[in-house]
Order: sequence, then C-alpha cells, then structure tokens
Amino acid sequence: MTEGAAVGLSPSPMPTEATPAAPAVASKGRRLLRRLGRLFGILILFVLIAFGLWMPSADLYARYHIRATYAALDRQDYLKAWDHVEKALNGRPGSADLHLLAARVARQNDRMEEARLHFERCYELQHGISEPLQIERMMLAAQTGRAETVLEPLYDYVRKDHPLSPLILEALCMGFRQLRSGNVAAYFANQWLQREPDNVQALICRGVCFGEMGNFPEAAKDFEKACRISPDHPGCRLNLGIARLQLAQFKSAATLFEQALAIEPDNGTALLGLAQCKIAMNEQEQAQSILDGLIERDQETPEILVERGKVALQLGQPEVAEKWTRRAYQTMPSYHPAVYQLELCLRTLGITKEADDLGQQRLQLEADMHQLQELITGVLARPGPHPPKTYHEIGALFLKRGETNQGLYYLYKALEGDPSLKQTHSLLVQHYEKVGDNERAKTHREILEVMGPRAGRP
Repeated sequence: MTEGAAVGLSPSPMPTEATPAAPAVASKGRRLLRRLGRLFGILILFVLIAFGLWMPSADLYARYHIRATYAALDRQDYLKAWDHVEKALNGRPGSADLHLLAARVARQNDRMEEARLHFERCYELQHGISEPLQIERMMLAAQTGRAETVLEPLYDYVRKDHPLSPLILEALCMGFRQLRSGNVAAYFANQWLQREPDNVQALICRGVCFGEMGNFPEAAKDFEKACRISPDHPGCRLNLGIARLQLAQFKSAATLFEQALAIEPDNGTALLGLAQCKIAMNEQEQAQSILDGLIERDQETPEILVERGKVALQLGQPEVAEKWTRRAYQTMPSYHPAVYQLELCLRTLGITKEADDLGQQRLQLEADMHQLQELITGVLARPGPHPPKTYHEIGALFLKRGETNQGLYYLYKALEGDPSLKQTHSLLVQHYEKVGDNERAKTHREILEVMGPRAGRP
C-alpha cells in the first residue's frame, strides 16, 4: 500500500527512457523551418526573376501598341487607334503622356466620358496642367457643346501656327457641327484642308458639313477624293453612299453600301441606306428582307419603321403600311418623314379627317425647319454677338423638333445674354415639367416669381 502510494505520487509521469524525445522533436522542427526558409527564398527569387522579365516585356508591349496607335492615327483610323492605346495603357498605366494620348483618341472616337477620365488621370500624374493638356481640355470642351466659349483661345493657337493646329481645327469643326452651325464648321474644315489638302478626315468632316447644309454635290466631291486617297478608310464609302443616295444615284449608292457591309456586316446605317436604294429601284422584296432583319434585331428607329411602311405601301398593303408608319410617328411625332408617310397611308385608306390634320402638322414642321435653317445658316453665320432672343428662338425650335440637347444649349445661351428673359424661363419650366425633372422646373419657376409679371417683356 505504501509502495503503491509512493509510486502513484512520483513527480515524473513519463518513463525515464522517454525523456530523450524532446530534443529530437526540436531538432526536426528546426530542420523543417530551414527547409521552409529555403523554399521561401527560392519562391522570392522566382518572383523577382519573373518581375524582372515582366517589366521589360510589359514595356515592349506598351511600345508596340504606342507605335501602332500613332500609325492608326496617321491613317485617321480612330477605332484602331483606340484599341491600341487601351492596350498600351495596360503596359504603362502610370504614364501621364499615354493618358493624354488616350484622352485625345477617346475624344476623336466620341467617347467623351472616357476622354474626361484620362484627362483627369493625366492631370494627377503630372501634378498640374501643361500646355498640351490645357489645349486638350479646350478641345474636349469644344466637342461637348461649348465650342463658342473656347473659340478665341483655341483659334489663337492656330493663328500662331501651333503644331497641334490640325487637331484644334478638327475639334472646332466637330464642335460647331454639334451646334448645327454648318457654315462655321465648314470654315474650320477649309482651314484644316489648307494645311493638309489630302487629309482624309478633313475631307470627310467638310463633306459631312456640306451634307448637313443640303449641299450634296459638294459633299460627294469631298467623299470621292477621300475614297481615292484612302479606299479602305472607315466611313469613306459609307458617306459617299449617303451622298449619292441623296443625289438619286441609287445604283452607285447601293454598290457603295454593299462594299461597306462586306467589311462591317452589321452596320445599321449601311443596311438602311441599301434598303432605301432597293426601294427606289423597285426591289421591294429585298428591301423588306433587310428592314425586317433590322427590326428583328430591335433596331426600331423611326427611320427604319418609315422605310418599312414605304415598302408595304408599294406592295399594295396600305393597312400594313399604316401600322409600321404609325409606330414611327408615335415614337417621334416631330419626325417629318413619319408625318408625311402616315398622311399618305391614311389618304390611301380614305381616312381623310386624320390625314388633313397630319397635313397641317406637316406644313407647320416644314415652316419650322425653314425658320431654323434661316436662323442658323443666315443669322448665326454672321459675326456675333447675337441677341439673346435669337438664341431663344433657335432653342425653342430645336425643343419642338425633339432635339433636346441642342434646344437646351441655345436656351441657356439666351439666358447667358439676358438672365431676365422670361419667355426662356417659362419654356424651361414647361420642358422640365414634361420630362419629370421637378427640381429644375422649380428653379426656373422661382426665378419667374422673383422677376414678377412684368419682367422679361420686350
């Protein structure tokens, strides 16, 4: 009993022969740590080697795409240039110069939000504004509805024959085209062509200006020259096809649209143009097939719906024609071809009263278009400044035609000249209430209340 108690109270529960195991475990742990350390060192070495290899390869990748970007810009192939500059940025994301180039190419591709983001990133990376960045900022402003505000400082660089003059003239041309100032836009395109007579993009820009002013013979000449210089340039055949369609040269236009579609089969503009040529050449079944394909792809624009109605009417299906054309009219009641074509359908169906009402609407639209053309090509083409009332009239006409951006631009320009122009504030209240922007409507309503009933009267 005593012995058992003595054994049970022994200070070491482990047998005496097991005590050497502790140093053995420690030794194994040290060996494991040494192995892990060696493995970690090898891993770090591989990472450093890979990083060292990646750095020059990433730089080579960026260099290749930078060269490809400039090569595409030399051909005025802005889509290709954008593809290459995006890839170049993957290799050099911290390059201020590359972000400036990306901002420029984005602007030329009408990617204005991306242009703004690259501009801001360039500003951050170079810690401030430089002259090239300042010029790019003004060119971006010109192409986002503020051409008149940056005209003088930008054109001053052109007067001094700055190396960026062609780019500046391009931006001014595009900016004034956006403001529907075709004569002014064409003037800058002319200046551009005086410096670079064979510049394809300059020829296309001037041709588009001529087309927007209804001068399709001159537009066709510019597009033809552009095609001779660069037959594969994106837009050459398409624009020439549009000009020849307007000149009733349907067979030639159809060939050009088909050539454009061979390169870009899903180009909606080329498909619509080809369908219009087929209609004019009495090839209704082919036109119908093209238009139905566009509609199946959810491209139910008023233009496509009107052409589909034309085909149905030519095929002796006035009820079907009325269905398609009414859909176009409901989508855009201010679209003149839709009003005209629906009036024609209703007269064919003997629905005289509604046709007469549409006839009155059509005549008013034609009068509005004539007035707008007179104001833009007549009044605004002359050297300014222009009365705020003129800007109000232009803005009101654009709003009436459903061209909201242009309408709001000219209405706010009227208020810049005369903040107390009551008729402009009233029109803005009506517009914002119609589109559900109650906050802006409230702002202009409060201004009217402050001005009182007599304010803004002529």
